[in-house]
Amino acid sequence: MAMVAVGSMALGLLISALVSTPEKTMPLLFLSVMIQVILTGGVFALYNQAGLEQLAWFSPSRWGYGASASTVNLNYLTVPTGTRPPIDPVWVHGARTWLTDMALQVALFIGYALITWWLLLRVRPGRRR
Repeated sequence: MAMVAVGSMALGLLISALVSTPEKTMPLLFLSVMIQVILTGGVFALYNQAGLEQLAWFSPSRWGYGASASTVNLNYLTVPTGTRPPIDPVWVHGARTWLTDMALQVALFIGYALITWWLLLRVRPGRRR
């Protein structure tokens, strides 16, 4: 779960680097948190949802939730009604899936950190957009 925090922190820093004032940052960060919750795949199924599933690829929470779901074998836990949740390949119980989920969290962190670094290099000291 630490990688989710680090990846989400990098995403938050990227959002902060994109805007010019703190007043603009807070609503975007709140919106980002809400989107992260939706894109985990735990609120509703993302698998086979065109567009939404692809958008979730860029969400650290999707891969963090996937790693946790893979650990506890969430695809095969029974829900109270006796039905099974939809099979999500990100949640498959196995070392390969878990390592893929973790590696993608690291990749997102590195990607968001590099984009943030590049944005901050573009701004000269004493000059803000």
